[in-house]
Amino acid sequence: MPKLSIIIPVYNAEKYLEDALESLIHQSEEDFEAIFVNDGSTDSSADIIGRYCDEYVGFYCIDQEHSGISAARNKGLSQAGGDYVMFMDADDIITDVTVENMLAAAEARKTDIITCRVWYYGNTLPRYDERADTLAVLPLMEKYERDLLWSTTLGNKIFKRSALIKNRLSFADIGSYGDLLFLIECFFAGMNGAGVGTAVYEKRYHYDEDGFSKHAEPSLKNAQNMIEIMSRILKMAEDAIMRETDRLDGDEAYIQEVLYRTAVLLIDNFYRFFWLLDAETLKYIKDEFIIVAESFAPERLKKIKEKNADLGLPYIYESKEEAAKEPEMSLLLDVPDKEGIAGFIESLYLQDYPFFELFVKESDFDSGYFPEKWKNAENLRVLPDKNFFENARKDSLSRIAINIRDTKPLDRRVLREVCSSKAPAALKPAIFMKTRKNFSIKKTLKQKGF
Repeated sequence: MPKLSIIIPVYNAEKYLEDALESLIHQSEEDFEAIFVNDGSTDSSADIIGRYCDEYVGFYCIDQEHSGISAARNKGLSQAGGDYVMFMDADDIITDVTVENMLAAAEARKTDIITCRVWYYGNTLPRYDERADTLAVLPLMEKYERDLLWSTTLGNKIFKRSALIKNRLSFADIGSYGDLLFLIECFFAGMNGAGVGTAVYEKRYHYDEDGFSKHAEPSLKNAQNMIEIMSRILKMAEDAIMRETDRLDGDEAYIQEVLYRTAVLLIDNFYRFFWLLDAETLKYIKDEFIIVAESFAPERLKKIKEKNADLGLPYIYESKEEAAKEPEMSLLLDVPDKEGIAGFIESLYLQDYPFFELFVKESDFDSGYFPEKWKNAENLRVLPDKNFFENARKDSLSRIAINIRDTKPLDRRVLREVCSSKAPAALKPAIFMKTRKNFSIKKTLKQKGF
């Protein structure tokens, strides 16, 4: 039997699948099996998997009708024979020594779970996950380790298979955020863990270019899934604390961390994508945030406000119409490159800071390049070409007017940095230009390996 079973659910992953497979065949440690669960792919994923399974020993494929990632992982787990199991995504990769070093750590630490570092790359600023780095240096972690609540990547962990079987642990069919639930359930079932800093799981992000994945989009269903999962985690923690202390005050450090994590997910994964939300989703997020905020200890409420100073929390807008009446900045678009308008507009509505108004010329709006889905945006102002800048400044509802003359897509952080800057309003256009340039340069250098 192999030491490790790597389980990879695959659903229409042809674009990145070969990168994942190549990272497996270049591992310095060969004592592992790779179990691919083809979850009803309709692209060429099955053919790609088939080629590798024919060529490499220990590569296997299981086909099933499309049932979702949880069912695919459970199917792979039922067929695994390794002492440890790893759940890898089909669009991610691992460094050449990751398997070797994680298994070595498992032997040395004698724990049920080993967790390593995470490197984010793709259509995001390449960086290491700070929380994963914190966990990767710990010699022992147990259920009340608060940084585990921030460990949203599952692929950087290996699990002792016998412990999963003993505790009858599997993936709940609950959709998005199920990875976190599985991890926390493992620890509250009595499993323990340790870190290893010499292995790296490389997590690919591609939301800007390719759209959100089904499990990452800021939708009502995903928001409800997240709240359901965080509520389960909260209940697990409360029950454990009551069993151990016979008392629950609500201000326990772990309980407050669960509540704070819930609020951060609501804000970062949903509210900051304000213009993508429909009215029902926006109301749900507002209502749930109020419920969580009312349970905060004073220092937690202060922390969430300071972390999101640009948004004016704890207040949350009731509607898009309300937000459109109170923009922090006005963006005046006048560009010669009409073909680039679509990409720029898409990047604008994916900004971390959403409370702006956008002025465009009628000729740009009617050019055929302006994205249809944003033509009815509540914060969009379409003005005649003649005297465009004069009229835009007259109609502006903010104190900050920024002229935009090129259509290079914006890094997601640009408007948030401009809004958070303490510079006077008159200097904000210069801050915008500098920030836009700096983030572009930094991202390019990171991608080149500097």
